[in-house]
Amino acid sequence: MVWRHPLRRSEHTPSACGARSLRRRARWRALAWMLAAGSVGGCVSSIPAATPPPSATPPALPSGNPVPTRSADPSVAATPVAPAAGTPGLPVASPSPGFSLRVPILTYHVIAPWAVARAYALPALAVDPALFDAQLAALRAADWRTITTRELANALASGREVAPRTFVITIDDGHADGATYALPVLRKYGDVATFYVVAGRIGNPHNLTWAQVAELAAEGMEIGNHTLGHQVLSRLPGAEVRTQVDSAQALLTSALGSAPTTFAYPFGAFDAGVESIVRQAGFSMAVTTEAGSRERWDRRLEAPRIEVGASFSPAEVLAKMTPSG
Repeated sequence: MVWRHPLRRSEHTPSACGARSLRRRARWRALAWMLAAGSVGGCVSSIPAATPPPSATPPALPSGNPVPTRSADPSVAATPVAPAAGTPGLPVASPSPGFSLRVPILTYHVIAPWAVARAYALPALAVDPALFDAQLAALRAADWRTITTRELANALASGREVAPRTFVITIDDGHADGATYALPVLRKYGDVATFYVVAGRIGNPHNLTWAQVAELAAEGMEIGNHTLGHQVLSRLPGAEVRTQVDSAQALLTSALGSAPTTFAYPFGAFDAGVESIVRQAGFSMAVTTEAGSRERWDRRLEAPRIEVGASFSPAEVLAKMTPSG
């Protein structure tokens, strides 16, 4: 059996393995240390049981009243593409394998005052709402505009460029502060974000309720799949990975009336088997914790992101938006 790094799939030919082995071992040791210290960027909350509590059953939305969507700025909104049968979000025609876009995807986890966030978050992940406000103000002043991950995936799938200074905001794990603190700031600047929610935790303490999830969607925010129980997928048998992905998809589809089209790997951990299951589930894009800001069509299920730390100044966030390949 060939060992694969949990944070990134790569081709493991004999020649490639020898050239990369030292680097992979070093990255694995770093990941192990961060997991032990509870400081790894990208989803570090505790892993619950995979079976959702009874409260995880979503309420039915009124028939004939689909959740509306909006775009922050028509100049950067991606035109929807026709999905292939049975595959949400994917176009009938595909672009060339090497087609890529450079759209920074910022990663947040908790946006709340520390007095609130300390009950459920690590200090490194809690961004104060006032700081979040200042970051978005600086980005808006510099002419940056948001789209959702879904809109980015549609643009990538259609081989179409997006407007310069377009970026994505992702907020992972589905904490309640997404509705109580992040949403008002996003609304203030006309921005949109993609909320990657853990479906089996919805309704639990410190997490979004189903009503709040519906509110976010009604405000034009994308709701993405972050699995059922936020487990390290690369450590699970294939059948359990499918349960984590498909059960969350069923709950979210039932609640929202449409299937999520993008996915976030818990802890950024995946391998070739996990990626294959995510591909079979029909997702048009999956995001990782790999650092970077360029999305490729042939690696659309391994999209990199930029982690925003708890103390990043607006100037530091702007600096992260500069080209990095």
